[in-house]
Amino acid sequence: LVITWIRDGALSTWNASATTGFDVPVESVISSVNGCSGDVLRMREQLREKVVVLEVVRPDRWRKKLANMSKLSMLPPGSPLNAVPLFTASS
Repeated sequence: LVITWIRDGALSTWNASATTGFDVPVESVISSVNGCSGDVLRMREQLREKVVVLEVVRPDRWRKKLANMSKLSMLPPGSPLNAVPLFTASS
């Protein structure tokens, strides 16, 4: 799940008090919600729980990883970073 916007709520409150480097900027990737990963529908369901524990990857980290993967020929040459699937939803 990629964070595309942040409205008033728990995440904006977290960001307001987070120390440098621990805030969650837009375009961060949520890799796990309450221990659930790899299933976007389940992850989204978990976001509605009263207590939510997130594992988040900041944009600079996942972009760097994708760039390194491209250098190792793991991605087709010229693939735009925003076209690379990060998660596959299962039904």
